[in-house]
Amino acid sequence: HQFHSTHPYRCILQKESKYFYLNRSCQLLTRTSLKQLCSFNTTLKLEIIFPKNTTVYDLIINSNQTNCNKNQLCQFEKNPYRIKLKENEIHKNFLQIKTFSSCLSSNYLLSSTNAKKNFDYFSLNSSTGYLSLLHSLDYESIATWKLVIQGHDTHHIPFYTYVIIDVDDTNDCSPLLSWNFPLQTIQIINDTDSFNIEIAIDESNVEQNNIIIANIIVSDLDSPLKFDLKINSSDILPFNIDGPYGDSTYVLLTNSKLDREYKDKYIVNLIINDSGQPMLTSFYKLIINILDNNDNSPKFDQHIYYVDIQENNFINTTLLQIFANDSDLNDNGRVTYELNNENNKYVWIDSRTGMVRAKIQFDYEEMKNFSFIVTALDHPRNGQQFKTTATVFVNIIDQNDNFPEYLEMLVLDLNDETPRFIFPNNNNDTLIIDRAYWNMNDYICQIEIQDNDQIQTHTLLLIYSSDQLKNYDYLIKQKNTIEFDSENFFLDQQNRLFFNATNGTILNEGVYYLAFKIVDGNNYNDEKLLKLIVVNEFEHLETIIKQYDYLGLHLNNRLAYLQYHRAKSIHSSTVNESNRVVLLIIFVILTAILIGITFIFISLIRRRTFKQKELLTQHDSIS
Repeated sequence: HQFHSTHPYRCILQKESKYFYLNRSCQLLTRTSLKQLCSFNTTLKLEIIFPKNTTVYDLIINSNQTNCNKNQLCQFEKNPYRIKLKENEIHKNFLQIKTFSSCLSSNYLLSSTNAKKNFDYFSLNSSTGYLSLLHSLDYESIATWKLVIQGHDTHHIPFYTYVIIDVDDTNDCSPLLSWNFPLQTIQIINDTDSFNIEIAIDESNVEQNNIIIANIIVSDLDSPLKFDLKINSSDILPFNIDGPYGDSTYVLLTNSKLDREYKDKYIVNLIINDSGQPMLTSFYKLIINILDNNDNSPKFDQHIYYVDIQENNFINTTLLQIFANDSDLNDNGRVTYELNNENNKYVWIDSRTGMVRAKIQFDYEEMKNFSFIVTALDHPRNGQQFKTTATVFVNIIDQNDNFPEYLEMLVLDLNDETPRFIFPNNNNDTLIIDRAYWNMNDYICQIEIQDNDQIQTHTLLLIYSSDQLKNYDYLIKQKNTIEFDSENFFLDQQNRLFFNATNGTILNEGVYYLAFKIVDGNNYNDEKLLKLIVVNEFEHLETIIKQYDYLGLHLNNRLAYLQYHRAKSIHSSTVNESNRVVLLIIFVILTAILIGITFIFISLIRRRTFKQKELLTQHDSIS
């Protein structure tokens, strides 16, 4: 009932009803369909409130249904439905959703409350109620699906049920390994690919058995399975696998001491099987590099050395070269040498090469033999330094060098002998430095000079300009100018050549030319050139020579140098002559082709002119 709109009022139900309610216009409405109720009787008290009075009405409502069963709410036969489906298969019409027979007519659909993914994977026939898969299911992604199914009858009253789908797992995923390394001892070199991992460990950390290399955790996206993890190698490796601890944890251990000097790298191939059907297998490779530790002392090739030297030898004459080897790597295995007595007045030793040379000229009549001890040292950056010693016995051989003497005769030596270079010389003018084995503070070489005078007054000079040389005009004629690199080097008092690094420069790869002169008074001079080839790696030697060596071979031998460049010039001219012949042949061929094209073009023009004349003749005859 609706009251007059001009009179203000409001209406309420004195008691809340389960089936009815009042709207703002005081209209009585049903909360739900009454067709589901077989019989219905109720009385509502309606209160109408005006500004000055209030009226209460009794509303009696009776409802009788002649066909009660037909008006009951529709329901599904099951709530919920539950079914199991195998993964990786497309199932059509795998389940039919049904309502009770009391429902006259029903339609089915996937409720809008479903997750979006449900609509991507499932379809429901709205009339038959059959559920089908649109895509195969994956147990590893979702193991259980829950669908909300909505139905409605002819009166559009919705009703619901659930379908729970359990995905039946099949063994379609291979087992996987994850690695956990003890970072206190293990250095990971490359772990971007978990199937191929490279690590390193210091040999000092694997000097015992049962050292943990890695903790390995096995996993599988399929249902929980048992695993079999083992080392797959035909070689006997110093490793074994312990486990499993729990269901899936294993430990890779050493079963013996690892020594880099015996073997510096191990490749451990692991194979892991699951127990599924079919059984699946994965393969992993672990590369283990053993890092060097300074655990070896230098070893001399002999513990005792014996050497003979004739008296009256030259100073810096080589007595012998000793050698010690250290099987460690890099600085751990870099060996230098020293004399136990640094003040030894008879000999000195090259710390890098182990070359032992005489400090003095030995005289059999004064000393017939002597001995000294040599020490070899390694140079680890960290840890203990190891030393080894060897003994050298020197026997001085007598020469028939003593004449009968006049008691009162004194012979004075004159400075009449020209000092000569022993190194460099005419046949040996090149020195190669491999930067990998040379330290910036080491001397490069020692310039050796022979002076037969008793009192040696000569001076060794490092030459900076070709103008200071007299004997190398043949080089200047060939190359016009010669530039020396002497400003980057210097000589010490023992004629040892050093690189001058005081200005912050470094000795780069390249070819350096140095010139030396011996000055002995005003008349006795000798000159020699030295070619210094510096490489970072010895394999680059040929490349460096081709790129930087512009003077060539035999620098100190005039005849050999001129013959070398004459042969090189003849070879170059022969190549140029061959090139000229080839160019001439190409020119002749191109000329012949051009003449042929010209001839063809003229022939075509003449043929066209001839045809035009014939046409004119025919036209005149017709006329």
